[in-house]
Amino acid sequence: MPLKMITMPNIVYEICRVDDVTERAVLLSPAHFVYFLKGVLGSLHADTLAL
Repeated sequence: MPLKMITMPNIVYEICRVDDVTERAVLLSPAHFVYFLKGVLGSLHADTLAL
C-alpha cells in the first residue's frame, strides 16, 4: 500500500495510523524511512516555492 503524504495533517495521520507490517518495515530499514521523509519534506518545500 503506497503512502500518499501531501499535506502536513495527512503526514501526521499516516504516521499515527502505521500498521504492524509498515512499522516492521520502517524498523528494519530506518535509512529508507529517513530518505522517504526527506523526499516528502523536499516536495513540500518545492510546493511552497512554487506558490
